[in-house]
Amino acid sequence: MNIFEYKVAIYSGNPEGPQFPGNTKVDPDNFTEFLNQEGAEGWEVVSVKQRAIPSIFQHEDYVIVMKRLKNENLERSSKNKKK
Repeated sequence: MNIFEYKVAIYSGNPEGPQFPGNTKVDPDNFTEFLNQEGAEGWEVVSVKQRAIPSIFQHEDYVIVMKRLKNENLERSSKNKKK
């Protein structure tokens, strides 16, 4: 039986720097880089929900739920392959 661990991340548009209208949207290239970094660590996206934060700046965030096999599953699987 597979055992998973889960992670919830909030990815924000321009979380640093000045907050000007039109400058608070999520940059697709940065978002892709973030997802690729998480994927390289074994995380798989389960769901993504856009969450608009009411303000004059139209700030947007994404709530991302990810999962991956727990390390003990990976160790158990590699032991089984060696047999």
